[in-house]
Amino acid sequence: MTRVSEGDSTSWSLRLLQEVEKARLRSEEADEERLARSLGLSVDLIRTVLSEAGAQGRVVKEDGRFSLTPAGRRLFRVGMIGGVFDILHLGHLRTLEESRRQCDLLVVVIARAETVRRLKGKTPLNDDQVRREMVSALKIVDVAILGDMVDRSVPFLHVHPDIVFLGHDQTMPGIVEEVLAKEVEVRRLNVRVEGKATTDIIKKISGEF
Repeated sequence: MTRVSEGDSTSWSLRLLQEVEKARLRSEEADEERLARSLGLSVDLIRTVLSEAGAQGRVVKEDGRFSLTPAGRRLFRVGMIGGVFDILHLGHLRTLEESRRQCDLLVVVIARAETVRRLKGKTPLNDDQVRREMVSALKIVDVAILGDMVDRSVPFLHVHPDIVFLGHDQTMPGIVEEVLAKEVEVRRLNVRVEGKATTDIIKKISGEF
């Protein structure tokens, strides 16, 4: 357990606010015990920081669970990027690294297999949960969630990102663009690693075996 004096609690305030938001994005309860475990801090220190944040109008408590106020949420920038992430490769890693560099909290939306079949006419090798868990394991990813099988705007409305990142070959879904056009900054990432696309890797493996 990390020991941090009460006088240092201010330095943990932003991290704690981000942890409260991550719990919301994962549909988890942001209570004192869970937050203490996530940050490796004592429950007493968590209570001190939450009390200060509450007095500053940055968090509210309801039924023992904490959530951010608009003022608390504005203290950091949430970035969001989506994709299939079927076979993780260097191209994925470099794209996610660049996305994370440009925001404070990175949310990755994993496309459902049903959506991939409908839009690309092919089925991912790995199922939804496997792909989500693989992406979640990356240190540069703060939260990984599954997309919606029907309405592609649902994850965007759930996350409320400040920035939406697009890979060099990605386009914003029309329905999402209509919903978010005036509220969100869209940044295209010109990150390319030649020969490291998922399709290229699958073709190489198929040719060798």
